[in-house]
Amino acid sequence: MDRSDQRTQYSPIRKTIRKYLAVAASFFVIILFSCGFFASTCRYYIDQFNAVGITITAIMAVMFFFIVVLFIRVAKMDPGYYPKAMWLSCFEDDFRTPLYKIVNIRGVAIKLKWCDTCHFYRPPRTSHCSICDTCVEGFDHHCPWLHNCIGRRNYRYFFILLLSITTYGIAVCTLTIIHIIDAATKANDYTFPIVCLCFSGLFLVPIVGLTGFHCYLVPSNRSTNEYVTNKFKNIPNPYDHGCFNNLVYLFCHQQQPSYVHYYKAHKMNPQNGVQSFWNKSVPLHIPKKIHNLDVDYAQDFDGYGSGNGMIKVYEATI
Repeated sequence: MDRSDQRTQYSPIRKTIRKYLAVAASFFVIILFSCGFFASTCRYYIDQFNAVGITITAIMAVMFFFIVVLFIRVAKMDPGYYPKAMWLSCFEDDFRTPLYKIVNIRGVAIKLKWCDTCHFYRPPRTSHCSICDTCVEGFDHHCPWLHNCIGRRNYRYFFILLLSITTYGIAVCTLTIIHIIDAATKANDYTFPIVCLCFSGLFLVPIVGLTGFHCYLVPSNRSTNEYVTNKFKNIPNPYDHGCFNNLVYLFCHQQQPSYVHYYKAHKMNPQNGVQSFWNKSVPLHIPKKIHNLDVDYAQDFDGYGSGNGMIKVYEATI
């Protein structure tokens, strides 16, 4: 076997390693420093303060397991992928399709851009992720540390994860500092807690910065993508309903249905527009060249569309 065949044989393995290396590294860091904290600081508190130390350890353990569960949930959750529209050769090509459509949201003209990859006009606040190679509803950013996009469906959990890690990290550093001070006054060894504190603080700084950045975006109901691209530099933000309402919507709005059952459907009958998914049949929106987008987004709080589980923002969805 020559080198080219070996590269071809092992390239899927290398791609998988590259994909999940950052996820494994971030998860390993959380586990490693939590183990160091529980093995040194929590053990010291239990030995020195008995019931108080046990209570502190129990609270920190609950926070740790909550972060682990939330981390896995955000990493595995569908962020709001739109399935690619099926494009049949009997329809016209994309060349004659207008690049933009204009919709009015609360008196503000918003451009909907035609996606050449997915073959539909991207709904408001939707962007195409080059890494996932699909359009994501409410696209915020692609997080390499989770190997997942952050979009409309999982942004709430991502934001709670950031707040939880920041709170947990600050608590770990504070308790470790108290441990070091108390150990120094009692002439006990505190070398290992200092090492844990240095590394924990090093990794906590970017997390705190990221949390602060999203705390800045959330009250005005902006996404990272909208902030980076200066989307509302010259026009008002039509999705901003005030700080309190934005926070209430973020934490209390009903979970948007997933479109993954469309995305994973693999067999299609072009005659009746039905895809076969395992033993179920799901409707397929066959694209048509329709240049009138008669959808009123102004009625919706966030500008996404009312969302009843159906994909209705395709240029082709009729």
